[in-house]
Amino acid sequence: MTSIKNPSMDNASNTIASRIHYLRTRIAGLTRTDFAQKLGSKPVNIAILERGIRKPSTKLLDKFQQVYDVNINWLLTGTGNVLIEKI
Repeated sequence: MTSIKNPSMDNASNTIASRIHYLRTRIAGLTRTDFAQKLGSKPVNIAILERGIRKPSTKLLDKFQQVYDVNINWLLTGTGNVLIEKI
């Protein structure tokens, strides 16, 4: 898999919520419904995460990594590559 560098987001919106939204819309290219379904979640839960009302659970972070090959460090902190490099 090709490595994707950090998205260019201004520092004010560079939050875990904005990175989840970026993952869903720009990398996965999915609606909330389809994105949530692949994660075994509900669209309302994804909306809550994207609005920054709640942070993802450890279980959901694991699902992000398993389903979308996202780098959890990037998702949590905004540092590192967006996706995990597969060897």
